[in-house]
Amino acid sequence: MQKWDKFNGWDWCSGYNYSSKEILGFTQTHLSGTGIAVKAKLFGIISHDLRSPIHHVHQFLKLQQKAPHLFTETEKENLNNKLQTAAGSLLETMENLLLWSKTQLNQFTTVYQNVSLLSLLSQCLQLLALTIEAKNITIENNVNESVLVYTDPDFLQTIIRNLLQNAIKAAIPNSTITIDSAEQSIGGLPYTTLSITNEGEPFSQQQYEQIIANNSSSKGLEGLGLKVVDELSRKITIKVLFEAEIPNKTKTILIFRNS
Repeated sequence: MQKWDKFNGWDWCSGYNYSSKEILGFTQTHLSGTGIAVKAKLFGIISHDLRSPIHHVHQFLKLQQKAPHLFTETEKENLNNKLQTAAGSLLETMENLLLWSKTQLNQFTTVYQNVSLLSLLSQCLQLLALTIEAKNITIENNVNESVLVYTDPDFLQTIIRNLLQNAIKAAIPNSTITIDSAEQSIGGLPYTTLSITNEGEPFSQQQYEQIIANNSSSKGLEGLGLKVVDELSRKITIKVLFEAEIPNKTKTILIFRNS
């Protein structure tokens, strides 16, 4: 039987070997590159972003299976609508995870166009309807339909959905989340801002920067969504800020440079 040399045989064709602690070959397989570290981070984000919609779908299906006689026809129709929404949220999240993975490998192309903030917000809020309903949260959306920003719609939708998810999660039950937009001048240049304000434990800019600076994928899952926000916002040059100046409130601000 031929004995494989560890540097020449198929055992090393991927750059590392199960039986060895060495990593050989391509630099992208190194722990700090686009190999193992990115895989670990991707799996962490999948756990973070997919767990909630999968849980909702499972619970609704279980209700239909175990106690179908408890529901009226109207309630069954309402339940089916919620199932459809949860499944859509699951599919949307998976698509955006693929988008994020491409940014990690620099295999992406941004497509800039005029985007209606109101339309994009409506899509995100529809996908998050189950979570909003579960906490009995009121959404006060004051964004006008005429507000447009020049950006990549897919990247922006991922950013806003993650920020809304965080706001909903942090919000006090039965409270209100307020969404506003404004046109303003910063340093003499025109900008559009989008703000999301929620009641609950405040979250500051310092906390955000600490999460972004922590590159360990093993320090819990809660910060992974914000890391996605940071990475994608850098790709399309959007500034993300957090203000916690009012007691028990957090304002998340997105700043867009007007073209």
